[in-house]
Amino acid sequence: MTTPEARRPTPGARNAQADLEQSLQEIADRLNPRHLAADAAGATRQAIADAGNAVTGKGLPTDSPSRARNVKVLFAAGAATTAAVLWSTLRRRS
Repeated sequence: MTTPEARRPTPGARNAQADLEQSLQEIADRLNPRHLAADAAGATRQAIADAGNAVTGKGLPTDSPSRARNVKVLFAAGAATTAAVLWSTLRRRS
């Protein structure tokens, strides 16, 4: 038969449990749809600002490869959209 003392978690086990709970809460916060949407909106705003700088001759961001990539993706999406609209317009006229 176990004693009540044997069933109590040790201080190390309590610390491990607290660390695990904190890690799980951080993961849940990162995966929260509102948090993800806010991050995406912020990255989009930054990409638009960076694209404006690139168009006005200030170049792509050199301090962040991901920001430079986002500008390139934004330019590619714009080019693809323009091509699709042009193709659709020309196709209707034929």
